[in-house]
Amino acid sequence: MALLMAGLLFSCQGMSKEEKEILAKAYETQKEVIEVIESIEEDLMSGLSEQERDSLHTLIEEIEESLVEIEGYELELEGHEGHDHSHDHDVELTAEETLAVQQELLRQVNQIKSDLTK
Repeated sequence: MALLMAGLLFSCQGMSKEEKEILAKAYETQKEVIEVIESIEEDLMSGLSEQERDSLHTLIEEIEESLVEIEGYELELEGHEGHDHSHDHDVELTAEETLAVQQELLRQVNQIKSDLTK
């Protein structure tokens, strides 16, 4: 645990206070995304046909695959333990871009939830 904390602190050392605050907001937004996904999976899929559930499950999986670890934070996505969501991608996002991505994912999952409750 101490090693993890040291790693998180070290990874954030080169960032400005503003960038750290933006990434903290992105992380909170990501947690909201995960909560909405879990809500959809637990509460809203029960009244759907098998074909609708399969389609929705595929869509949710695509969104989950879009989630990446936010620098300085650990991704807490149930069922994806051991799955690589790290920063080992060809594209580096700024703190602002990371927040924008999380906000867009939140908009998408909230739209899915809204569509299901109509």
